[in-house]
Amino acid sequence: MNVSAQLDEVSKRLYRHHFDQWQRPPSASQCQFMEQHRQQYCQLEQDAPSLIWLYTVMLDAGVDFPEGEIPLAMKHALLRDGNLTSLSWRFLATGSSSDFRVVLDAAAISDEPRWRWNLLIAWLQILSGLRHEGLRHTLPGPVQQLFLNDGLAVLPENREVQFRGAWMRFATLRAILTEAERRLMSGRLDEFIRNELTEVITWLAATDPELDGRQQKAGWKYLTVQAAAWKTEMSRRAATRGLIWHSPITKIQLDRCTVECVTDAWALHRLALSQRHCADRFLDGCLNDEERILTVSDIGGTVRATIRLSYAEPTWQVSDLRGFANSPASDDLAELSQKVAKIYTERWQKEAFSPEAAQNGDQIHSGSRGSNA
Repeated sequence: MNVSAQLDEVSKRLYRHHFDQWQRPPSASQCQFMEQHRQQYCQLEQDAPSLIWLYTVMLDAGVDFPEGEIPLAMKHALLRDGNLTSLSWRFLATGSSSDFRVVLDAAAISDEPRWRWNLLIAWLQILSGLRHEGLRHTLPGPVQQLFLNDGLAVLPENREVQFRGAWMRFATLRAILTEAERRLMSGRLDEFIRNELTEVITWLAATDPELDGRQQKAGWKYLTVQAAAWKTEMSRRAATRGLIWHSPITKIQLDRCTVECVTDAWALHRLALSQRHCADRFLDGCLNDEERILTVSDIGGTVRATIRLSYAEPTWQVSDLRGFANSPASDDLAELSQKVAKIYTERWQKEAFSPEAAQNGDQIHSGSRGSNA
């Protein structure tokens, strides 16, 4: 049904603004906002049309606006509720929705009603931290996507940010993003994500190194050298606890698809970065045998979905199923994921209670087997 055909001219204009900025039609609740707050939307359309998306986000979060003209009221509410500086408002007032794809394109992973608002606050804190480190330009869309569906945890007072599960100084994050932009310009961003960035993030997340000022200024080259040296050292060890975990399934063919289980930290970070989703949040769960992350690929090798299994003794159950960038997966993949959970449970139980496992004291107890790294 053509929704815009049923609207008056004002609503049609607001609908087009929303579509241009969000890059998708408004939801039912967003349409309701436009009708209930039509006067404020029209004022924004006249005075600050680039902020229409922001007003919708604020309404959705239930932000209380002070009295006055709506653009100024939005500014005061943002600085009050978000505990932000005036620099954050300048990012919004002088930028466009394209600078905030991390916020607008994100998918909800919880029932928290203010999740997008909280995401916006964190993204503004990140932009402010990068600006203080000398990054004066906005991030291009493909580089922004590295943050898509990430946790975006920030400690402004410590000038630290968590990026893909690794805590780091903003200077370190700037070095990573500067290199990402350079690779984007050369057409090699995907290769960069699969290889060097994955290794650097895994090293940072696993070791949490304290980098001094000289090391931070050394930039991307220093990070890659240290990450490579650490990975080489890890490969020499017979057991790398905190980096790998056991799975009774590595790869199986099912319904013309290939299902593979992620079994190490490098592969988990690589998957989350390349698929722009939040699988790397479950690293600890994988190590503790509470979670498993599996990919579903088609005949051509393209990842179609990511399955998250959670252990609920005595079975593994599907707790999430996502496509690229946390998008919903199709019904056929949902059905396949249930088959995967059943097969995984059968093999897990068979292996756990085998004579060999019993002899080695490797049976499941209290819902966890511990790391087999």
